[in-house]
Amino acid sequence: MPGTAAIAPYAQAAAVVDADGTVVRSQNIVSVTIHGTSDYVITVDPSIDMGSAVPIAVLRGNGAPGAGSPLRGKLFINPSVRPNSFVVSTRVDHDGDAVTDVLMPFNVIVP
Repeated sequence: MPGTAAIAPYAQAAAVVDADGTVVRSQNIVSVTIHGTSDYVITVDPSIDMGSAVPIAVLRGNGAPGAGSPLRGKLFINPSVRPNSFVVSTRVDHDGDAVTDVLMPFNVIVP
């Protein structure tokens, strides 16, 4: 996996991911690919049992595109049909009236 090796001694897998899908640091992450307008498919090492794992992800920064933006980012984790994978989806909430798909940076771990 491109990027610097991450040191996450209590995680089975971990990654720091930029909005464009670039992996800054990772441990046991095989790939990160963008699918659609706001979904990242995260594939982990096959030795990790995703059937019993509970991935955790958080947005980086203030979670909104642009400094000082009143918009707030949202992040969702869903299963993937691909083996050893899960999907991280990012959205922006416009004061509760509308939600827009937006690619945003995030950190993810699989404890």
